[in-house]
Amino acid sequence: MTVNDQLFLRNGELPAWVSSKFSKKIFGALGVQNVRFVGGAVRDAILDVSVSDIDMATTHKPDAVVDKLNAVGLKVIPTGLKHGTVTAVFGDEMREITTLRVDQQTDGRHAVVSYTDNWFVDAERRDFTINAMYLSADGALYDPFDGLADLNAHRVRFIGDPTKRIEEDALRILRFYRFSSRYADNIDHEGQRACRSARDKIKTLSTERVRDELLKLLSGTSPQQALMAMFESGVSESIFPDGFDALELLEQLEYDDQSKVHTSAITRLWLLAGEDSTPARLASKFKLSGAQKRHLSQVASIHAEGNALTEKHIRQLFYSFDPLTVCEAVYLMRDNALTSCVHEQAKYWEQKTLPVSAHDLMALGQEAGPGLGDALKSLETKWLDSDFSLSKEELLNLITS
Repeated sequence: MTVNDQLFLRNGELPAWVSSKFSKKIFGALGVQNVRFVGGAVRDAILDVSVSDIDMATTHKPDAVVDKLNAVGLKVIPTGLKHGTVTAVFGDEMREITTLRVDQQTDGRHAVVSYTDNWFVDAERRDFTINAMYLSADGALYDPFDGLADLNAHRVRFIGDPTKRIEEDALRILRFYRFSSRYADNIDHEGQRACRSARDKIKTLSTERVRDELLKLLSGTSPQQALMAMFESGVSESIFPDGFDALELLEQLEYDDQSKVHTSAITRLWLLAGEDSTPARLASKFKLSGAQKRHLSQVASIHAEGNALTEKHIRQLFYSFDPLTVCEAVYLMRDNALTSCVHEQAKYWEQKTLPVSAHDLMALGQEAGPGLGDALKSLETKWLDSDFSLSKEELLNLITS
């Protein structure tokens, strides 16, 4: 279906980025009839929600795109030339511009593409109807698969045959649940059947792609329905063949909804992995970053202490760990009084610094080496035990006495 009328948003206007100086440069270089906005930016603009990434599609081949954009003074980065994608740069703004494509060969992970000037053929190879809408410079919407109707009805559907779409890229299984969580009231039955049948294809995907999609799903508000569908389809077993803890995560998500607090996606992943999955094991399985592993290690360490935390202990945790991590770890204990206490302390917390240094100890005759570090650690422990009250003089006296 093609919609030729203006795209009316909730505020009655097109988004500012449609007619921005950057957009005008691109339209001027490539021709208004040869380039359109596409995908998430169009979808989210219709919903009147914040748009971050703005992608465009064009009938021009990549080399021509580069030449034409350079001719109007735009910097161009060949970010994905073999897939027909370049990135235009204007100040601190960036736009990915991709040549219309058709898949010649796919193996569920990679595709061999050829270029086309047919907008319908390009739309046909995309994943969901709500992601296959194009917006022109004058605000006309090209919507070949009724994505607008699906968006308004809160439906997420594969384009055409769901099985074929998944055969083209198995990551679409996880994307189906992520997009359903955000945009759908109910899980599409045909999509669910196709995901169930193809669940073993998850094992062919790279760890990084699975991890990133999982974290995006888990970062959403109230993803329970999509997660339940994922559990029912057997997709979760393909991701966690050694088992997972659906109940623990679902209980936490319900608690989040009631408390109107959003636990982090990485912590939700740890809850889903279950008690037998240590932060180190989870970090290895999903190739987590050092910061993610550190966060989980701190959360797990604090959470293991249970609800018997004193105000003094909380202050010690603030000193040793990121206060936001402490707050999240305590929140997972689901003790409202304790959570309130910790959050109140966090408001007024000022990071402490051990009053003595290695230089101070060396001035007293302590030799450099492992013993120096041990002595400092011992003094730090005593200082923490005093609830940060011991002065520099008092600490040094402990060395000399």
